[in-house]
Amino acid sequence: MSDARFKAVREATGFVRPGHKHGCTPIEIIPGIYNAEYHHIDSEEKLSAINPNIKLVVNTATVQCPPVHYKDGVSLLLVEGLNDDPDPRKKVGM
Repeated sequence: MSDARFKAVREATGFVRPGHKHGCTPIEIIPGIYNAEYHHIDSEEKLSAINPNIKLVVNTATVQCPPVHYKDGVSLLLVEGLNDDPDPRKKVGM
């Protein structure tokens, strides 16, 4: 990731990063938009348990989270380059 891109991402997300097992449960951020950790949606059954009407899953950590084939009608968008920051960048000062 370029320094400019990293800077833009960090402006949006901040520099404080949760630990690997931070325990966030799936949550509806705005109607129809959810945030979830991979292990909460790593199967069709788990995804449907959150909401059976989900039609799109966006994976921004493609290195750590392999793609999942969900049921027909659920699309998977893989966004490369936004993977969790490597350890040296986690320690970047503000």
